[in-house]
Amino acid sequence: MFQNEFIFGVTHRMDDWTFGVRHIRRNLKSALEDVAIDAAVLEYCDREGIAGCEDVFYGFHQYVLANPGSDITVRLDGDCSVDPRQCEVVTLSADDLGYPKPVRKYRALEFLVNKAFNGRYGFDFSYTWQKVRGNYEGSVKSDNNQDDAGLTQDFDQPGLTDGAYGILANERKHTFKFFGSYKPTDWLTLGTNITVQSPRNFSCIGVHPTDVFAQGYSAASFFCANPLGNGGSTDSVQVNRGTAFKGRWFKNVDLGAQFQLPGALSRSSIRVDVFNVFNMKSKLDFVEFGENDDGSLRDDYRLVTGYQAPRSLRFTLALRFGGASSAPAPVVEAPLPPAPPATQTCSDGSVIDATAVCPVPAPPAPPAAEPAGERG
Repeated sequence: MFQNEFIFGVTHRMDDWTFGVRHIRRNLKSALEDVAIDAAVLEYCDREGIAGCEDVFYGFHQYVLANPGSDITVRLDGDCSVDPRQCEVVTLSADDLGYPKPVRKYRALEFLVNKAFNGRYGFDFSYTWQKVRGNYEGSVKSDNNQDDAGLTQDFDQPGLTDGAYGILANERKHTFKFFGSYKPTDWLTLGTNITVQSPRNFSCIGVHPTDVFAQGYSAASFFCANPLGNGGSTDSVQVNRGTAFKGRWFKNVDLGAQFQLPGALSRSSIRVDVFNVFNMKSKLDFVEFGENDDGSLRDDYRLVTGYQAPRSLRFTLALRFGGASSAPAPVVEAPLPPAPPATQTCSDGSVIDATAVCPVPAPPAPPAAEPAGERG
């Protein structure tokens, strides 16, 4: 899987305030998913005159990991004893396979405000507008809570892709976030996290009315006969992904307080956090299956299956051993060097000023000559 991403933004800082805006575009270019190739193999066998394929490739026989929307070169897993060509390496065209390319288009505009903590208070605020469209949410699937990455039902049969393009489950059109802290005294810090988010869009999932292989997956297509999800019709009609109904807004406020302990425990603290202070009960998840596996209507369609987590309280004691950090050792200045002497004593015993030059002593007198003796 890979995608292209483009981000353009501007940030401006004024003292300890920062303002920013940025635009984000992401386009999915390719994905790896398991796909059934039986329908394409049957067309290939019919075109090439290969006998016995319908007895093996009954719709759910051979699955391969591939890039949907592209040609696939694969060795067929057929019955070689009936016709050796059932086991050949063949190239199945994208048109024969019938799968569209995976599409996921993410568009977002973000506004940011940051106030750097100045010893008293600081905060971050952001607003995000986003739009997410496509036929492929990703390696997992929120519609049916499928979490086996790369093995979702999205491209298991061509019929399951009908109506798959729409509002993806991870779109939240508006998101507001605020994170802040305030320190009124040296021993107390207060904090809050606030999140407000627009609702998710839901589908109406039912049994495919015409694709035989897709019908083998029971209620797994974007066709629905439930009037509560298809605009009031009693017939099975295509309801594009994420267009049946909306959930509820998510609103949450968390508060926290941290108390610094006194004295020798000044490096330790007690913290109290209250999550979902107002005990909001936002409805977050709903039954998206409008039909049972046999095509009959479900009575629990659109009923709530998930709520916001209730109010909770958490106490934290953080201990740091070793006491407060010791004071720095006092700086001891080195003693000044002694003052130079004012006088000096020369070699002849005379005492003169220290800056003067001692006299040079006179050289010693040569010894007296001896009288000459007589030679014999």
